[in-house]
Amino acid sequence: MENPVKRSNGFILIEIIVSTILLGIIGIFTSMFLYTATKGYLISKQTTDGAMKAQIALDRINLELRRVNAVPNFTQDTCITYTTDDLPGTRKIIYDSNAHTISIDVNGNANVLLDQISTFNLSYKGANLDTSDGDSEIAGIIIEFTMTDIGRPFKIQIYPRSNWIDLPSSGC
Repeated sequence: MENPVKRSNGFILIEIIVSTILLGIIGIFTSMFLYTATKGYLISKQTTDGAMKAQIALDRINLELRRVNAVPNFTQDTCITYTTDDLPGTRKIIYDSNAHTISIDVNGNANVLLDQISTFNLSYKGANLDTSDGDSEIAGIIIEFTMTDIGRPFKIQIYPRSNWIDLPSSGC
């Protein structure tokens, strides 16, 4: 007796086409997932590296300015000249708007502290800290900047330990 149902040994054309389409769809979704995950990782790494650089710069600026004892020149938004008992020489923190950098200058030798700065603001709070005269002194120094890659502002408010630092003249 012969079996009326034939057994096929392989795929028919429709099965091959459906399998190929399903593999293509799965491949597209897998590649989109891998691309999105890789892009997210790279953006996260770039943001973390930039935030770490900004934090190191803020720590250094805090170290520079917390023991300031004289501020002869202060230009709002760009530069502050100062001296301290802890650090040698006349020092400056300078924002260069052309190079988009923050530098620390010691006796004329400038070193870049941070680059890729899109906005920068340097200001101070004045207050009459000693009531013996009517003059105001520097109660706090405020530095705020935004990095190009991150887009979020970084800010530090430094309250000098040496009280009664007279308000400086303008110019740096």
